[in-house]
Amino acid sequence: MAENEEKLRDYMQKIATEQGYGNGVVDIQAMSSEGANFTTSLYLANISDPPKEDMKLFVKVANISEEIRAANNNMFEILYETERFFYEELAIVFENMYDEHSVPQKDRLQYPNYYGYKSVKMEETMVLENLVAKDFGNFDRLKTFNWDYASKSVEILAKFHALGLAFRHKSREDFDRIIKKIPHRVADENIRKAYVEQAIKTGTQMMNERYKEKMLKFFETDHLLRQLEKVSNPPADGFLIHSDFRSSNLMQRRRNGKLELILLDFQTLRLGALTTDLMYFIFTGSDVQFRKYHYQQLLDFYYQELTLALKNLHVDINKVYPRETFDKELEETKYVGLFIGLTMMSMLTADSEDTPKMEGIDNMSMTPNQLAAERLNGIVEDYIQWGII
Repeated sequence: MAENEEKLRDYMQKIATEQGYGNGVVDIQAMSSEGANFTTSLYLANISDPPKEDMKLFVKVANISEEIRAANNNMFEILYETERFFYEELAIVFENMYDEHSVPQKDRLQYPNYYGYKSVKMEETMVLENLVAKDFGNFDRLKTFNWDYASKSVEILAKFHALGLAFRHKSREDFDRIIKKIPHRVADENIRKAYVEQAIKTGTQMMNERYKEKMLKFFETDHLLRQLEKVSNPPADGFLIHSDFRSSNLMQRRRNGKLELILLDFQTLRLGALTTDLMYFIFTGSDVQFRKYHYQQLLDFYYQELTLALKNLHVDINKVYPRETFDKELEETKYVGLFIGLTMMSMLTADSEDTPKMEGIDNMSMTPNQLAAERLNGIVEDYIQWGII
């Protein structure tokens, strides 16, 4: 541990020098993600070099064992490289697009300032601005979001999607060339199948008796696994998606009563259906009551905000993503919520002390709690009412 901390301090001193703080004093403090992140160690760093203003930084360091890396085809190295790609290449393209069309700052997608990435295996380190120092904080992932939070979040998602759609529309050749740089992740089919089968087994144990028989019959069709394959394999002609858009990857603050959000963690960028991100967000943070009153409202609001975000970039939504395409993609990605309930709900609702430490395969299992059971049963209830199950 001491050796790792020394390596981190050396790297932070390198960042200080690059930023003109060569004589600065580096102070590093470990922080907790409160269970929201179990593949990364988090730190706050302060670089002091008077009379300059202190640099307040946020540092992510990979915390994944060799065993876990090998079992997942070294996917975690790819995640860090993908985020580097976003900040060093894609974000520059996006800012140039905003500048070209004189989009006001308030209408732009907001994300943290980026200071550097260390690519050494087992020491992968990403350095960003410390948003906590600007009064941003995390949404309580154990709570269900309300309309105010949900609508602001999908506004952010619409801005992100609009950038990808506009880039693709305006310069398809450049889009294809740059998107090909996203490191390709290939999940072992047998591992994925075993993962889903285990999730079904665990999920069934959490289900109310009145749902269990119906769900077991549904699982026998193997339809869920086939739909997962369709969603997981990115189409050659897909759109750019975030692929992990949830409240844990957004930071929030209120200024003069107005909610502000900043999008984080671009480690899972890939091509896919835009509605995958939307469904993922809804089902990782809502409950059955929220969806009862706001599900369709949120879908319509997203499309409205996407239309406005594209208009700011001088793109007609009907030329790149008409409502018919949106509705068709919603139909094709309708199983995403059920995937989340079965495969992620135990992790999403785990108390911070119960989250797995990524040190070995045996540490990855999660024990479902009461909140996970309530959320999953709410999802199953919706899918039964919608006639999907």
